[in-house]
This record gives sequence, structure tokens and C-alpha cells, in this order.
Amino acid sequence: MHIVVHMTHPGWGQDSQQRLWLRGAPIFENTPLDVEAFVKRTAACSTAAQWRDFAVRLEGFFAFVSLTPLGAAVGVDRVRSIPLFYAEHEGTLYLSDSAEWLRQQLQIKTLQPDARQEFLLTGFVSGNRTLLPSVRQVQAGEVVLIESAEASWNYTPLRYYLFRSLPPVSLSEAEFDETLSQAVFECIERLTRWAAGRPIVVPLSGGADSRLIVTALRHLNYSPLLAFSYGARGSRDPKRSSQVAQALGVPWCYVEYTRRLWDAYWNTETRRRYYLWASNWSAMPHTQEWVAVQELRRMGFLPDDAILVPGHSADFVAGSHIPAIFFEPRAFTSAEVAAAIWDKHYSPPYRPSERTHYLKLIQNALAMEGELSQSASVDAFEQWDWQERQAKYIVNSVRLYEFFGYSWWLPLWDNPFVELWQRAPLEQRFGRRRYLEFVRYFTRAYGNERLAQVPLVVPARRRVSLPPFLRRVLYIHRRMAHLPEANNPCALWQIGRGRQINSFYHYGFMREAEQWLGEFAEIQHFGSPKARA
Repeated sequence: MHIVVHMTHPGWGQDSQQRLWLRGAPIFENTPLDVEAFVKRTAACSTAAQWRDFAVRLEGFFAFVSLTPLGAAVGVDRVRSIPLFYAEHEGTLYLSDSAEWLRQQLQIKTLQPDARQEFLLTGFVSGNRTLLPSVRQVQAGEVVLIESAEASWNYTPLRYYLFRSLPPVSLSEAEFDETLSQAVFECIERLTRWAAGRPIVVPLSGGADSRLIVTALRHLNYSPLLAFSYGARGSRDPKRSSQVAQALGVPWCYVEYTRRLWDAYWNTETRRRYYLWASNWSAMPHTQEWVAVQELRRMGFLPDDAILVPGHSADFVAGSHIPAIFFEPRAFTSAEVAAAIWDKHYSPPYRPSERTHYLKLIQNALAMEGELSQSASVDAFEQWDWQERQAKYIVNSVRLYEFFGYSWWLPLWDNPFVELWQRAPLEQRFGRRRYLEFVRYFTRAYGNERLAQVPLVVPARRRVSLPPFLRRVLYIHRRMAHLPEANNPCALWQIGRGRQINSFYHYGFMREAEQWLGEFAEIQHFGSPKARA
């Protein structure tokens, strides 16, 4: 029995005995751990209970592979910010941060049909599966213990963290605002200590999440601090973003999105390599900032050692994804919960048999049966969202920064901020109402009056001048003309029947993915060697 560990990103560190691979910035009981400290902390971990007890006290953003006397322990943080993959072939266990590298070792030339179809519907593959047969991924908040058997390997997944409600705290509105403010500053101060004077760059929209981050950083007088925005001319986000940056005195840059610019950056070998590298055969690569980051690099706005700090995923944590049905004070069947997940995350076109199949898959994944209380129903819905869409698609968007050699940090996924929302009463999380109130309080208390006067761009309050169908058609014309799938005459008919915009990207990715299956080029990290996380 043999173990092969192969890491492609330059940020991985190893101990002197080459028994541990560690990347990122794990924090153990408020103390950052480097490689040697991590080795010392895990030296006594030999059982599943000991590994779980260690992992549950970890915070920060990290991934690790630790070789043990019986095999290996492979773990990622609470949001899978640094993915890890594993597979076995002819008695050899392969561990890597690159699913493509594993594909090459196993010489896989076909996709797993069920995973392929789910990817087309959602943009990711649920559970520990990937698009590749035999290749598995470590899930968010999980350590996988792998131990040798006679002729194969045994896998024991240990879920040390789940996003779900915790016993609520009883706080007045003023106490909640103050407590949450302290949590925000604790998360931002962790970021500034780790950044250690390097430039922090915030993708600043007109919404609440990025505004919260840039306000806290400015209040702490962190420097250098930069911000940018992007989008079509006349859209509200860049306008509000500019007003926020001006109110705080933060240098700001805007990238105007045009069809010509998208065509220039999309139909390139660089974009094709990014798709392969960032997807890891498990999730749709992030493309929203594909043009913006490259234009900012071309303009010289992004320093080589910049740390990109997006606002992921405060809106989700604060309750924005909870469907209105779950605020009815009653019990729900497991079928109702699964249907709510399906309606939120699976996009047409699909066959009725596929809906039945994936509804059953969802129920099995969450171990749901019978009736669930209101609280348990919300927990199940959000747990699936956190484990699948948030970890594999939203958080995975930081691969774009890594591809161009930049570091990143996700302060609003740090534990002090997240845990307080896990303890917030359900009624305060409906439509993230309490969160928006808090952001307005925070910008006035820790920003300035000029900042407080800048309205938030809230999706539910966007001005609607065109019916949804026509808005989607216009979006395709302006932003997606580079995709052959979007130019198909059937596209407009499918949009009229509820197909989501992102679905066209899913099919475009799959078209290219099936071309890659016959290619076995060496996979490398394409960014700058200065990347640290």
C-alpha cells in the first residue's frame, strides 16, 4: 500500500519529516498555527474522536494532509476554501489539491453520468463526488481519515462543523448591534494581522457586505486600502460603490463591462486554462470578475502582493436564502424541504424523472425523513446550501484571484461573525432584515454621516423597468453573446420557461470539459509565486 501526495499551488508548506502538508492560516484557540505548530498539535491525534476534537477548535482558512501510521488525515476548513481531492488506484492512494492531476494519474476519460447531469442543473456536484469517477472531494467542515486495509483503503469522514442554528442569545437591538460590531472588528483585525501591511483590495458593490468590510478597515486606519467596482454603464452598483469609496476616502477604480471587452477576454487560451484549473472537476468556475481583474492588472491598479477581500457570504449567513415558506410556524415534511432546495438550486431544463431522482438524493444526503420542526427545516435547507452552493461555488470564486497570483481572505466567513448569526432568532434572519438594519447602524457609527447617506443597493428594491423575461434577453445580448449556448434559438424559449442565466455557462463549461478529457497536459499554478493563501 502506497500514498502519493502531489500539491500544485506554491502556498503549501511541509514539515521537516515530510509528513504534513499545510496551506492557509489555521487558527487554534486564537493562536495561528504554522507547519511545526500544527505538527505538535496533531501529534497525539490517533483516533477519530481526537481528530474531531482538534478540528472543531480550528478557525481560519486552511487545508491539510497529515500522514499517519495507518494512512492519512485529510481536512479542510468550514467553507472548503482550499479544496482537496483523493482517489485510489491499484492499491495506491493519491491525494492532491488538483482533481485534474488525479484524473491524469488514473487516466480517466469519461465523466460520471449522474454527476454530469447534476452539474448542468446546479453548477456543482453535490456530496463528496466530483465529475470524475473514483475521484472524491473533502467536504466543507470535514476531516477524512483514510486507513489501509488488506487490498484497499477505508474512508471515515468526520464532520466537525455544520452550519446550523445554535441556542439563541437574548439581546436587545442595541446590545445586538454592539455585539455584532465587536465580532466584525474581531474578524477584520484577524485579516489585518495576517495581511501585515500588504495592500488590501475590496471588490466594492453597492450592497451591504463589501460596504461593511471597507468601513471596518477604514475605521481601523488600515493602509494601503483600495476598492474597485465593475459592470455595465448606467448600473446602480458602480455608482453606489463610487459614493462609498469617496465618503471613506478610499482609492477606487471602475471597469466598464462591454460586449467587446468580454469577447476580447473570453475567447482566449488563458480563459480556457482557467476553466480547467479552477473547476477541479467539481464546480463551475467564477466568471463574474474575469474581465475586471484582468483590466485592473492591465491598468496597474492591483499591486502584485494584493490581498482580495470579497464580502462572501454575509447575506447567506444573515438569512437571505431562507424561503418564505419556512417562516410559517408549523412542521414541514422532508419532501417539502427537499422541494424547497430543488426549487432554489436546480435550474431547467430537466426531465420529471430527474427531479424525482435528485429530490431523493437531497433527502438521503440530509438524512431527512418524516416531519421536521420549523427550526430543523431551516437548518436542513441552509446546511445543504452552505455545503454545496456556498462552499463549492461562492467561496470557490477565490480561485480566480489565485489564478492571477493574488491572495485572499473571507472575513465574513470567519467564526465570530458567523456564530452570532447562528444564534440569532429566526425572525431576525427573515429576508436578512436585521442584517441590513445593522449595516446601516455600523456605517453611521464607524464610518461617517456622508457614508450613512449612501443608499444600499438591495436586490428586492431594485427598480424594475422591464419584465423578467426581457431583462434576461437583454443580459444575454450584452453579456453572454460569447457563449454558443446563449445564441441558440431555443435559448429564448427556455428562458421563458424558467431557465436561469447561469445554466448557459454550465452547458458551455461541459462542452469544453468533454474536449479536455483527451488532454493530459501538465497542470500548474499559473499565478505569481507571491501568492500565500
